[in-house]
Order: sequence, then structure tokens, then C-alpha cells
Amino acid sequence: MILAFSDKQSAAQIMSAAAEEQSFSIDEAALASRLDIIRERGFDSRKSPIMHGVTDISFPVKGLDGHVVAALTIPFLQLIDGSQKVDANAARDLSEAAVARISDALGYRNA
Repeated sequence: MILAFSDKQSAAQIMSAAAEEQSFSIDEAALASRLDIIRERGFDSRKSPIMHGVTDISFPVKGLDGHVVAALTIPFLQLIDGSQKVDANAARDLSEAAVARISDALGYRNA
């Protein structure tokens, strides 16, 4: 999430640091495509890369200058019997509203 909304210099630094720590290569074309989708939608929703049955929903938190300063990610679990109080779409909407309030508290004003 943070990488998707970083400037080119910051993104390059993040990618370089990640490449140094990982023992596998990064498919830069696939990553660039994924980051384009995230920027276009303004959020990310994907199956958790570390937990079965979890959908991670992430939104960028913006600071006073409009730059992304953090990300809010919630793990969404859908119960087998459907008895959860909110569905994935409602969880996404609630997350987006929470991020708007956090960003507002940090001084961000949506133009």
C-alpha cells in the first residue's frame, strides 16, 4: 500500500531494501501492474499472503501534505454460516471512513 503511493525515489529505496533482504527476485513488471491497480482503485483488497481464509483490506492514510504516511489494513474473515455483522463490502466502506477520519486528524484535506 505504501509503495503504491510513494514517489519514485522512495519507491526505489523501498524496493532496493526489500531486494537486499529477500532471497528471491521480485517480478518488477507484475509488481508495477499491481501497484497501478491499487493507485487506480485507491485501496487494496486481496487474499492474505500468510493466512488461509483471510482477505486483507488496506487503505492509505494521508498526512498534512497529502503524502501517504501509513496504511490501515484489516483482516476480513467471512464466517461459514454468514453470521458476521458486516460483509466484505461494508468492512471496506467502514475502513475507508476510518482512514478518512485519521487522515483528517493528521491535517489532510481532500481537495
